[in-house]
Amino acid sequence: MVAPNSSERLWNIIYAFFAVNIGILVLFVSVSRASLNILAQESNEGKIAVKTVNLKTIQADGAVIDYTYKLPEVNMLPNQTFYGFRKVRDWMWLFFSRGDMNKAKISLVLADKKMSEVMELANRDSAPNNGRLIIEAGQEALDRLKYTDNLISQSTQNADEWRQLHKQCYTAGLAYVAVMSKLGNNMGEYTPDLNELLNEINVWNEKQKEDQEGMEI
Repeated sequence: MVAPNSSERLWNIIYAFFAVNIGILVLFVSVSRASLNILAQESNEGKIAVKTVNLKTIQADGAVIDYTYKLPEVNMLPNQTFYGFRKVRDWMWLFFSRGDMNKAKISLVLADKKMSEVMELANRDSAPNNGRLIIEAGQEALDRLKYTDNLISQSTQNADEWRQLHKQCYTAGLAYVAVMSKLGNNMGEYTPDLNELLNEINVWNEKQKEDQEGMEI
């Protein structure tokens, strides 16, 4: 039996490397698609939203309305080792979602998850230590919320479902302000960034409020 030469051994290693990585990729895609189906079902059943954010709005007639918005739990944070895999999984969730409405629903869940990260980052350690991550997570939450609203606006599906999701986006924006406002002046050097982000969310919320009032006329 002739032993493989160094060139053959090298190619065998390369083939094995690619075979293993392709297998891992196929497994990761399969798991992502399965978890997407579970997420969609649990989201429709209201099972994933567990963190309560208390809100208070003042109507044009001065009436004060109290209500709540719920955010999902997160099991991994941006400062943890394998967080990059979660970002890839999130991208796959959007990629495999079919139709603007379904994609919008998943995008809103992902936006809420980013805001839930803000809460966890602020609670697990003093806010200034996680200031950069908090600002980045808050900005991504707003960006995903804007993306969600854009998808809703483009949708030609059921009008009632469209209006309901649009209202949910508006309420989410109010909840995001409530979460980030609690950080107050505890953000150290990142306080100006926090104020700038809060202002950006408030501007977006005002636009959403005008749209909501226009729909109710």
